[in-house]
Amino acid sequence: MRSKLDTLEYYLLTYLKNHEGFHKKVDLYVIGDQEEYSPESVGRILRILSESGKIICEYYKGSKRGTKLAKYSIGAPIQRKLPTFKEIDGVRTMVYD
Repeated sequence: MRSKLDTLEYYLLTYLKNHEGFHKKVDLYVIGDQEEYSPESVGRILRILSESGKIICEYYKGSKRGTKLAKYSIGAPIQRKLPTFKEIDGVRTMVYD
């Protein structure tokens, strides 16, 4: 009998919590394969977790065919701040607000 700790959702969330940054879906297939889940099941669970807001999904363009591919993370996406220029004591200075 399986417990809640033996679910694919548990394994994927644990992996994402323990490994910072974004991970390609194809790399997360390995986690499912280690626990004897199909790639289709991994993709379905990742989509469900993303739609429920438990993980973040971003898309990037594949290098060979230019298709849209998914990558996943547990944390918030990095917000890059753009610099602004301010004049401080007569000197124009780049400032990150």
